[in-house]
Amino acid sequence: EAEAEQQAEKERMRARAEAEAAALEKAKQRAKAEAESRAAAERKAKADAERKAKMEAERKAKLEAERKAKQEADKRAKLEAEAKAARAEDAKTKLTAEQALTTNTPEPAIAMQTSGSVATKAPQVTSLSLEERDLSLFIQRFQNAYSQGRLDALMSMFAQNARTDREADIEGIRADYQRVFSSSVQRRLTFQRLRWKKESGYAVGSGQFEAMVRAEKNGEPYRSSGSVLIQIEPGKMGLQITRLYFTEIKSIEPGLPNGSLAFSQEELNGVVASLVQSYEKGDIDKFIGLFADNASTNERTNLQDIRSDYVALFQNTQRRSMKLDNLQWDLDELGASAEGSYEVEVQPVGKSTLDRYNGTLWIQLERQDGAPRISNFVFAE
Repeated sequence: EAEAEQQAEKERMRARAEAEAAALEKAKQRAKAEAESRAAAERKAKADAERKAKMEAERKAKLEAERKAKQEADKRAKLEAEAKAARAEDAKTKLTAEQALTTNTPEPAIAMQTSGSVATKAPQVTSLSLEERDLSLFIQRFQNAYSQGRLDALMSMFAQNARTDREADIEGIRADYQRVFSSSVQRRLTFQRLRWKKESGYAVGSGQFEAMVRAEKNGEPYRSSGSVLIQIEPGKMGLQITRLYFTEIKSIEPGLPNGSLAFSQEELNGVVASLVQSYEKGDIDKFIGLFADNASTNERTNLQDIRSDYVALFQNTQRRSMKLDNLQWDLDELGASAEGSYEVEVQPVGKSTLDRYNGTLWIQLERQDGAPRISNFVFAE
């Protein structure tokens, strides 16, 4: 009996040990499941928090973008309103000046345009003219004076009541440009895609600009771009700027190594040779292929209209010759510009005589699709 009792006690102890081991294993499994559940909940909470943070950041970024867009729109509207208000303030004085100017000698006309079925001289215009060809020529002269650092020539193009986005009077404007010219060895300013709105007695142009200023000969140039608003009115010295505002200004990353030029002399010579050759042959595709997508001329601000002008010219003349001389190139990393002289002879269809034209030419190049292209082509007879 004693032996049986001992055996039973052993069985009970084994059963208790097995039960305890099973309970312990069950507790471990439960603890593991709870830990995994907590980890999953934490991961979900973290993912939810990150998603909410991202949504909040996107919401704030959108609000900030809308705020900036509204600020720019308000600023542009303010500038345009100010320009109109200033014109109204000066209306009486301006009217007297315009009446006095009506007897002035006309400015030279552009070299040639198409009219009807033959190539003819453009009509003479007075210094009060706000035709696009005269505005384009004025802009080219302004750009040239800026790049050459000719302060007096530049300031003669501003009216006495002119304002800019930086200065409120003519003395401040002069001092501003004098600082730029005296602190730089090279500079360039290019207006692009200007669209003109003609009002009574003045014109407002809006478009884009690119600028480059180099402080030292071999130093890194500072480049910028943005929007431009320019108001031009007739004045005692001809067309003059009354408002000039640069907005939405941003820096441009360098596109070429420091000190590199946009074009080689060989490329410049090639463009001029191709221009003359295609003009004389009447090869419209090759001729227009030399122009940039954003090109402008005396009267045209888009490539299709430029093409239409020269299609008409080539169709209505049976012989043409062009000679370009004394082209003085100004080069930097952004492009090249030159001023020189031209001589053109054309023989209209059905005529035995030649029409001859000569004068000053301004040409500006930029690189597009890896090749030099003409972005501005302006001439005066």
